[in-house]
Amino acid sequence: MSHTNTSEEKVVSILEPHGDISVLWIDNPPVNAISRVVKTRIYEGLSEAAANSQVRAVVIACRGNTFSVGADIKELGGGAEYTCT
Repeated sequence: MSHTNTSEEKVVSILEPHGDISVLWIDNPPVNAISRVVKTRIYEGLSEAAANSQVRAVVIACRGNTFSVGADIKELGGGAEYTCT
């Protein structure tokens, strides 16, 4: 599984094999928020790993300086978007 970033879909999860361990990389700059697309990609990556009899473990890691801030609040409740200056 590998996806590339586009302006419409910045979310990327890449299943990277390392012997019997696979790393599922999440790359959703700037803070690796878990959006609907990220959740879908995580599910796809874990499903792919589960279907591979050689994979015994999956490590979930994130690119950048932040593991993940959690839910993408822009997708919650449809409220106004706030920015800090």
